[in-house]
Amino acid sequence: MEELMIVMILVLFVMFQSVMEELTLGLEMKLTVLLLEELGPVQRFQTLRFMLTKMMVSNSLVEM
Repeated sequence: MEELMIVMILVLFVMFQSVMEELTLGLEMKLTVLLLEELGPVQRFQTLRFMLTKMMVSNSLVEM
Protein backbone atom coordinates (compact mmCIF):
# COMPACT_ATOMS: atom_id res chain seq x y z
CA MET A 1 0.00 0.00 0.00
CA GLU A 2 2.84 2.40 0.81
CA GLU A 3 4.48 1.63 -2.52
CA LEU A 4 1.29 2.54 -4.35
CA MET A 5 1.11 5.86 -2.50
CA ILE A 6 4.74 6.65 -3.38
CA VAL A 7 4.11 5.86 -7.06
CA MET A 8 0.97 8.03 -7.08
CA ILE A 9 2.83 10.94 -5.49
CA LEU A 10 5.64 10.63 -8.05
CA VAL A 11 3.15 10.55 -10.93
CA LEU A 12 1.38 13.64 -9.60
CA PHE A 13 4.71 15.43 -9.18
CA VAL A 14 5.74 14.66 -12.77
CA MET A 15 2.36 15.80 -14.08
CA PHE A 16 2.55 19.02 -12.06
CA GLN A 17 6.09 19.67 -13.29
CA SER A 18 5.12 19.22 -16.95
CA VAL A 19 2.12 21.54 -16.54
CA MET A 20 4.35 24.18 -14.97
CA GLU A 21 6.85 23.86 -17.83
CA GLU A 22 4.04 24.33 -20.38
CA LEU A 23 2.74 27.41 -18.55
CA THR A 24 6.23 28.89 -18.34
CA LEU A 25 6.87 28.24 -22.03
CA GLY A 26 3.53 29.77 -22.98
CA LEU A 27 4.22 32.88 -20.91
CA GLU A 28 7.70 33.25 -22.43
CA MET A 29 6.23 32.96 -25.93
CA LYS A 30 3.58 35.63 -25.21
CA LEU A 31 6.17 38.01 -23.75
CA THR A 32 8.44 37.41 -26.73
CA VAL A 33 5.64 38.19 -29.20
CA LEU A 34 4.81 41.39 -27.31
CA LEU A 35 8.47 42.39 -27.30
CA LEU A 36 8.92 41.68 -31.02
CA GLU A 37 5.82 43.71 -31.87
CA GLU A 38 7.40 46.75 -30.19
CA LEU A 39 10.78 46.51 -31.95
CA GLY A 40 11.79 47.82 -35.33
CA PRO A 41 12.80 45.42 -38.15
CA VAL A 42 16.55 45.49 -37.42
CA GLN A 43 16.11 45.04 -33.67
CA ARG A 44 13.53 42.31 -34.31
CA PHE A 45 15.99 40.39 -36.49
CA GLN A 46 18.81 40.77 -33.94
CA THR A 47 16.54 39.63 -31.11
CA LEU A 48 15.35 36.57 -33.05
CA ARG A 49 18.94 35.69 -33.98
CA PHE A 50 19.98 35.98 -30.32
CA MET A 51 17.07 33.81 -29.17
CA LEU A 52 17.80 31.12 -31.77
CA THR A 53 21.47 31.08 -30.77
CA LYS A 54 20.48 30.80 -27.11
CA MET A 55 18.13 27.89 -27.89
CA MET A 56 20.80 26.10 -29.93
CA VAL A 57 23.37 26.49 -27.14
CA SER A 58 20.97 25.27 -24.45
CA ASN A 59 19.96 22.29 -26.62
CA SER A 60 23.58 21.35 -27.25
CA LEU A 61 24.29 21.56 -23.51
CA VAL A 62 21.35 19.25 -22.79
CA GLU A 63 22.65 16.71 -25.32
CA MET A 64 26.09 16.59 -23.66
